[in-house]
Amino acid sequence: DPELTLTLPKTLTAATGLDAMVHAIEACTAKRSHPFAQAAGLQAIRLIFQNLAKAIDRPQDLNVRGKLLTAATLAGMALDGAGAGLAHSIGHALGTIAGIHHGRAVALALDVIFPKNATTAVDIHAQIALILGVQPDTVEAMAKKGAGAFGDFMRWVGIDTSLQPDGPGPEELSHLVDAIHSTENKPMLDNNCYSASESDIRQFARQVLSR
Repeated sequence: DPELTLTLPKTLTAATGLDAMVHAIEACTAKRSHPFAQAAGLQAIRLIFQNLAKAIDRPQDLNVRGKLLTAATLAGMALDGAGAGLAHSIGHALGTIAGIHHGRAVALALDVIFPKNATTAVDIHAQIALILGVQPDTVEAMAKKGAGAFGDFMRWVGIDTSLQPDGPGPEELSHLVDAIHSTENKPMLDNNCYSASESDIRQFARQVLSR
C-alpha cells in the first residue's frame, strides 16, 4: 500500500530504496544466482533507478511510491532465491559495531566492492550497468563502468557517503573484519560472485571505514 510510505522521510526513502537495489544487484550476481532471480532482480533495479529520485523529489506521488514497492518486492523475491553477497555481510557488520542504518551501510559497502565484483559474472554486471545508464560498449567495459554508475546513483539520491565524524573509524578495522566472518554473515561472504581473499576483505573494510 503506497499510502503507507508517503510520510517516509527523504533520507529513509533513499536508504531503503538503495537497500532494495543492493538486494537485487547481489541476487543477480551471487554464486547461487539463476535466471529467475535475475529476471526479478533486473526489473527491480530498473524500477528503482527510474523512480527513487522522483520519490525523494515528489514524496506524495502514489504512482512512484507504488513502483518502488513493486521493486522492493521483486528484489526480495530475487534475494530469497539467490541470497545476498559481501556487501550485505559488511553492511550487517557495520550495523553491529556502529549502528549504521542498514540501507546506507550495504550501499556504502557495495560501492567499495563493485569494481572487484564486476571482474566476475561479467555478463550480468554489464546488463546491470546498462540499466544504470552506462552506454553500450564491450561487455567488459560496461561491467567496469557499472561500478561508477552505482556510486553516482547513490550520491544522486542523497546518501551520505562519509562515516565521519560520528561513525566508526579505522580503529574499528579488526572488529569489523571479525563481524564479517561471524556465523550470521559468512554465508553471504561465501555467496559473493568475487571470491574475496582475507587481504581483500581487510582492504574492503578499511576503505569503508576511511570514507
